Order: sequence, then structure tokens, then C-alpha cells
Amino acid sequence: MERILQLLNEMESQGLIRRYAIGGGMAVMFYAEPVLTQDIDIFVLLPPTDEPIIVLTPLHDFFRQRGYQFPRASSGG
Repeated sequence: MERILQLLNEMESQGLIRRYAIGGGMAVMFYAEPVLTQDIDIFVLLPPTDEPIIVLTPLHDFFRQRGYQFPRASSGG
């Protein structure tokens, strides 16, 4: 969890995201009875853009530069 917060704060300081919030089971731990969860739900507010389509390439590049990998999209059938 600490590493995730570090990455989120770094993305925010670089302007890749404007703000973030943690949701789901991890957020419930702050307000209710703790439950075991293996994931974290994060909601982000992206910087404003004049483009009609949201491009996530800067976020992918941010994680790739840190050694993270993304699964390849399947070609279907």
C-alpha cells in the first residue's frame, strides 16, 4: 500500500493526474470493520485537455519506466 501511495503522489506531482481517491474495500478499512482485500480501487482526476479523446499513454509510460508490465490485449476468437 505504501508503494502505491508513493506512485500516486509521484504521478500527481508530475501532473499526470490532478487528484486521487482510494475506494472499495481498502477505503472501508478506514471507516468500518476491516476486511481482507488483495486489491485497491483508485479513482483519479486527470488533467484538463483540449483533446476530444482521453489518451492514457503518459500513464502507461510512467509505469513502464518503473518496470511494470501490462498484459497484451487478446485478438479475440
